[in-house]
Amino acid sequence: MALSVIEHGGRAVVVANPIFVISESDTKLTFDVLEHDSAALIPLIGKWQTYAHGYNLFFGQLKSLDTCESTHPGLALLREKATLRAVFLIFKSAGALA
Repeated sequence: MALSVIEHGGRAVVVANPIFVISESDTKLTFDVLEHDSAALIPLIGKWQTYAHGYNLFFGQLKSLDTCESTHPGLALLREKATLRAVFLIFKSAGALA
């Protein structure tokens, strides 16, 4: 799965792909991403944006992006690779993409 920013005018720009979801609720999204796939996330820390995750849109803020040791099964064969954990605060779900 990927995470995209929705720019003015409605264009979606991928900022992390693939992402490995650790937990998801109405107010928070936590996922792991390989460090080499995370460069576009760094400038988004602390910024409120509209994002697309799968077919869902939400308005939120990237609260943190920290080094971690992933336990996600999707990264089982890549444990030696540097991994980051992203935590998004979700202010409002904007619905689903049609």
